[in-house]
Amino acid sequence: MPHTSPLLPLLLLVAGTASAGELPARRPGLWETTVSIASMAGSAPAMRMCIDAATDDLLSRDESRGQRCQRVEVRREGERYRIRAVCRLAATTSTTEGFFEGDFNRRYHGELQTHYTPAQHGMAPTKVLLDGRWLGPCPADLRPGDMLLPDGRRVQLHP
Repeated sequence: MPHTSPLLPLLLLVAGTASAGELPARRPGLWETTVSIASMAGSAPAMRMCIDAATDDLLSRDESRGQRCQRVEVRREGERYRIRAVCRLAATTSTTEGFFEGDFNRRYHGELQTHYTPAQHGMAPTKVLLDGRWLGPCPADLRPGDMLLPDGRRVQLHP
């Protein structure tokens, strides 16, 4: 049985959520996202993703994240965008609540809390802090939808 990181659904939700629903579209180009987990010291190495309008839209679809979201709610509250998503991945239901803020043209910040039912791999509720910044146009060797993981692997999030 393949082992899936318990944070993978959350990270993929975040990759797509930054432009899903009522959130502003991110500026096309290369984005760097740093993820910090509140219960762990420090932050994970940054992920980089090349996006355009089509891949940002594609990533907002549940099937592209390998999970089924029964409900994704986004509502604007002043300068913040509140998020609530209830999704299924295998036998686990994840409920994510939090917010994103920023101009989405050069930067954004998010804080998300996820609860797993039943607990996935024994994980307690997880609070994740995200900071995204636009680095510039995508390099010639990256296509929209390409994600560079911290370990150097490249993942194409849309065929």
